[in-house]
Amino acid sequence: MGGTDAVRTVVADIAVPNTAGALVTAALDVLVHAAVVVDSARIDEWTVAQWDRAHAVNVRAAALLVGAAVPHLVAGRHGAVVLFSSVQAQRGLPGSALYASTKGAIESLTRHLAVELGPRGVRVNAVAPGWVPADGTPRVTRYPRSGRAEEVASVVVFLAADGAAWVNGAVLAVDGGVGVVHPVYASPPETVGWSTRMRRRLRRSPTDAIVARLSRSPRGRRPR
Repeated sequence: MGGTDAVRTVVADIAVPNTAGALVTAALDVLVHAAVVVDSARIDEWTVAQWDRAHAVNVRAAALLVGAAVPHLVAGRHGAVVLFSSVQAQRGLPGSALYASTKGAIESLTRHLAVELGPRGVRVNAVAPGWVPADGTPRVTRYPRSGRAEEVASVVVFLAADGAAWVNGAVLAVDGGVGVVHPVYASPPETVGWSTRMRRRLRRSPTDAIVARLSRSPRGRRPR
């Protein structure tokens, strides 16, 4: 494009290990890893290919890109790395274990790299977004609404800027407060039916029956 605002776009498959070194070849101030593979499947439906692809893109690529970028970031003595976690790293949801496991790994990677690279002048933080619709249209949820991409991006910009010079090893939730409320209130309207069915199923589970029995007094009456 030319000029001081030039942007160079490179298309690459970061699941390929050698890609990281090829992408990071020049002076660098900030590295943001936002690429993601999202697979939803029950534990007994996963395939090895799904597992390998998700971890290759979501976790391994992040680590390899940081490793390749370190010399360039250290050279500036004020480099910043921002990785992407998710609220699902801390909240359970059926069918999301594969995706959530990669985000849990990202949070651990963030903390360890922050300790390792902090003394070298490189900060490492992560954002943990809540539900952001792919089409960019906010939707009303029970608490309080879905997010917008720019609302997540603004936090990334903050973590990358000098104003966050004393923020290192943090995982910042960007979810409108959903992560701190009861799941029933955080569920989008279209998942309420599923939540109701799940609660009914749990009421019929052996575990629920055991809990109910233990909660009763020796005389067979529930304690006041």
